Amino acid sequence: MDFWQWLLLVVGVISLVLLAIFLYHPLRKYYYQKNTVRIFYRTVRKVTLYFDFYLINQMILKLDANSTVNIDHIVFGDKYIYVIKDRYYSFSLKGSAADQMLISYQNKKGHAKKEVPIENPLMWNRLRIDKLALITGIDHDLFISVVLVNDDVNVDNVTTTSKTEYIINRHDLYRLVQAIESRPVEPLNSEQLHAAVHDIDRINKRHDREKKK
Repeated sequence: MDFWQWLLLVVGVISLVLLAIFLYHPLRKYYYQKNTVRIFYRTVRKVTLYFDFYLINQMILKLDANSTVNIDHIVFGDKYIYVIKDRYYSFSLKGSAADQMLISYQNKKGHAKKEVPIENPLMWNRLRIDKLALITGIDHDLFISVVLVNDDVNVDNVTTTSKTEYIINRHDLYRLVQAIESRPVEPLNSEQLHAAVHDIDRINKRHDREKKK
């Protein structure tokens, strides 16, 4: 192989490497968008298996005679019940958990910051928990609201003062559950835990849909 062939080979390899680097983030983003449900489920499932917790996945909760709402995951810990909502966002978030809306924003080099108001997922998850507690009679203080977002989104600028609701990146779920379960409170006894699982599973309208298939 002569010099020019070697040069063409080196240029070709470098071009492929640069192309791979250039396409990495767009392809990764596309993959996450198309596989959000599967990726988030694997994370939640891994955490429940590690802690040996019960899990109800993709629950359908009846709000009234004409409407239902989906709850992505309900994890039954030793001390708390985690109601988890999966969300994929393209840009970072800021605001307060108490706000009706959060702000989605991005910074572009040489351009002003672009800001767009979006519905506050913490507020909607709070409403789901209110309904669960009302229907089942389970103590509202046992519920922990978690909004799980993709790892490339910055949520550090979303302020939450409550110890019962959180918006976190997907890779932080294990550490959050571990920290909450280490709180100095009495764990649920086995009867309380099984009753909670039964009461919530009993109102899961997903069973009705599966029976019709």
